[in-house]
Amino acid sequence: MTKFHYPLSNNDIVNDIEILARKYGTDKRVEDHGYTFYYDLFFRDMRCQHLTLLEIGVYQGASVRMWHDYFPYATIVGLDINPACKDVEGGRIKVFIGSQDDPVFIDELCNEYPKGFDIVIDDGSHMMSHQIKSLELLFKRVSSGGFYVIEDLSCCYEVHAGTQYRNMGNKTTMSILAELADKINMNGMSKANINTAMVEIDGKSDDWMEHLCFMFLAKEICFLGRR
Repeated sequence: MTKFHYPLSNNDIVNDIEILARKYGTDKRVEDHGYTFYYDLFFRDMRCQHLTLLEIGVYQGASVRMWHDYFPYATIVGLDINPACKDVEGGRIKVFIGSQDDPVFIDELCNEYPKGFDIVIDDGSHMMSHQIKSLELLFKRVSSGGFYVIEDLSCCYEVHAGTQYRNMGNKTTMSILAELADKINMNGMSKANINTAMVEIDGKSDDWMEHLCFMFLAKEICFLGRR
């Protein structure tokens, strides 16, 4: 059994995605947020698949270029509100301009990929209202066996990110994730027939209980797996 070992220093990691993160200068690398360690855990067996990956937040293109090289057969879709991000587009990288919390725009984007996305990564505005809305709009567009990832969860507690954490009551990104953790366990109440799983508060199952199969939460990042 492989021992779960988080790297203790910037040099204590040599996986391919970290090498690419350093090459392109994305802050997903170990010396910044350290997301590459977790991405390697979940994605390394998917590298040669013909995937469609959607990343919210393009900026200067560092991470979409990293994904382009890491997944050699994948279509990499970037979403950003800044029209200048279109300059990053080319080859297997496609860029769409619009807001991550706009249902009409998201529907139009998803219509371009009717089979859905194998991986969705939210590295967008980091505003909680946007994170929550994007999760609502896009998790259902994740393919069976795919992943929905939210980065930079520490921004949920920062006023400058426009989150107003103390004023959002129980509607913070982290509180939504806590509710989803409950639903993952609640569907275990009926292993034979998931449709009979009971939510104590209202007595019925829902789409989250049916389709969300696991959650992995680490410092600043959360992976959600779709059944």
